Amino acid sequence: MNPSNASKDWTSTLKEIKQKVWHRMDGATAASLREKGVRYAFALGLSIPHLREIAADYPHDKGLATALLNHEMRELKLLGVMLYPTTELTKDSLLWIAEQCATTELRDHVAFHLLAESKQFDDLARVLLSKNSPEWLDLVLNASSRRMIKKAPIQEATLQNLLKRLNAAPVTSHVVHFLAHLEDNGLVYHELQTMLHEWLLGSDHTKREVAQTLLPDLM
Repeated sequence: MNPSNASKDWTSTLKEIKQKVWHRMDGATAASLREKGVRYAFALGLSIPHLREIAADYPHDKGLATALLNHEMRELKLLGVMLYPTTELTKDSLLWIAEQCATTELRDHVAFHLLAESKQFDDLARVLLSKNSPEWLDLVLNASSRRMIKKAPIQEATLQNLLKRLNAAPVTSHVVHFLAHLEDNGLVYHELQTMLHEWLLGSDHTKREVAQTLLPDLM
């Protein structure tokens, strides 16, 4: 579902934004992204600080953000995420945004700018997790870590849901960061300890290493 807002025509604004993006094109960075395996249909290599400077000139508006996200260019999609108002983030719009963001970089920004900042975090996280997507699990883990760093609330049911899913999931950097921050959260202390003991006795070498690192801090 495309959550577009037809109340305003953003054509001239989009043209202006595209001109600013082209003006700051960085071919070396774009080539570096390709070499690192970060694949976009089209990327001009602008840095995140440069994109934030551009975003600062425009309103956080659902219509404008949606128009940007509809483009295939890396920079325009990132700007769309940055400019999407969290107050208008719904289950349908988050699912649509997540579908538009097919790279780890884009999903990380969805986690940072949108999901982690939403007052509906737990409801939105539950919707993403229900889709059983490894990529969207990472997105929720990333947003959860962000909320724990900020001391923002997360429901115990959300944390339990995440822990259950981690047993069947591969260990990613987002998994490790989430578990490291979860150590300081007393809501699921026993569940975390039980899972790590299972990992310690299991056959997955990476999970054993993670358990060996984290368990001493929980004893």
